Amino acid sequence: MNIETALERIKTAVGPCGWIADPAEQEPYLVEARRLWRGATRLVVRPVSTEEVAAVVRICADAKLPIVPQGGNTGLVGGGVPPEDGQNIVLALGRMSRIRAVDPRAASGQRPERRRALRQTSLESPGFRPRDSA
Repeated sequence: MNIETALERIKTAVGPCGWIADPAEQEPYLVEARRLWRGATRLVVRPVSTEEVAAVVRICADAKLPIVPQGGNTGLVGGGVPPEDGQNIVLALGRMSRIRAVDPRAASGQRPERRRALRQTSLESPGFRPRDSA
């Protein structure tokens, strides 16, 4: 499968809100927080479910298209910055914020919106208190 076909299949797999092709909108996904490293990508992919992630990974594997995973893109070592050649996709997991299960012994959230969601869950679940890293 060629790269253009793979990119179109990825766009279909994640829907119209699940990808960014505009270079200006891609910018936050291409630089490290201190702006020491900068990369390029063909497409920023923003899945909302594990099923969408699996579909994207399958398509990329078939096309031999490299994937650069990004959690919150908050690291300071440049590991989430794509290579400068742009022959990859960035798989940004920021939209995956649904809480699937609650374990009262080990719950935490890193991003503010996830901490808020965990806090709300704690109010609705007796005996559940998330650890707050703030």
